[in-house]
Amino acid sequence: FIPNGYDQFLTSHDLYRMRCGVVHQGRIGPAGMHYDRVGFYPPVSSGNTVHRHRTGQPDHPILILDASTFCRDMIASVNAWYAARQNDQNVLRNQPMPVS
Repeated sequence: FIPNGYDQFLTSHDLYRMRCGVVHQGRIGPAGMHYDRVGFYPPVSSGNTVHRHRTGQPDHPILILDASTFCRDMIASVNAWYAARQNDQNVLRNQPMPVS
């Protein structure tokens, strides 16, 4: 489940690599990703955002994401995924299990 618009920038594999890097390594490593780096920017007081922006050299691409927007979009994506699969047998079987 890739949120609307992100499929132009990230694959499901990229999202998985980002998740694994943050959860297990405390950093986002480029191993296997389409980008050498992913930069998350915090909200700024002016209200301007830079989001889903590609930069860098063609052989060293960088993706810039607004942290707040990215988090809201991922939460919305999880909610949409659950709404579509809440009656799936695998989901029902694993739902009582804690997430770690």
